Amino acid sequence: MRLYLTIGFTALFDLAALAATSPDGMVYRLGAMLWPGLQQMTYLIFLFALVHFFRQTKLDVTVPIFVAGLFTWLIGYRFAA
Repeated sequence: MRLYLTIGFTALFDLAALAATSPDGMVYRLGAMLWPGLQQMTYLIFLFALVHFFRQTKLDVTVPIFVAGLFTWLIGYRFAA
């Protein structure tokens, strides 16, 4: 029924996985092949968080639109640099 809760929990669970694999010991255990791919999931997780934010906000969507615009600008800057 409340899809935004499922999406938000998925994003939170994925962020916890990223936090658990960030220390140097885990980076060494995961290896040079798996860890960068896992860290690139950050973009997908942020999209989940944006969908959660838009679905949660019912009336005033100015803040989610601002956050989405900021995310778009930052991603565009990262890919341009």
